[in-house]
Amino acid sequence: MDTLSHSLFFGLPKNLGEAENFFGSISSGSSVLLGHLLALLITAIIVFGNYYYLFIVKWSLILIFLLLIILGVWAATLPGAWEGY
Repeated sequence: MDTLSHSLFFGLPKNLGEAENFFGSISSGSSVLLGHLLALLITAIIVFGNYYYLFIVKWSLILIFLLLIILGVWAATLPGAWEGY
């Protein structure tokens, strides 16, 4: 989640040096353990809460599809995208 919030509010790293520093800082420490524990907790809730399984899957697929459309539009509006197409 740290990567997502950082990229939304501060943007992506501008060069390789910044990227190495950023990803080096998030791939160690307690934030990694916390992220893994959160993912395991969400997975356990979904698996053991079988009653809502189909509901969660249905909405997850819809959200993934919407995210795919949003990312496609975003990528098409990047500078130089049309030259790449």
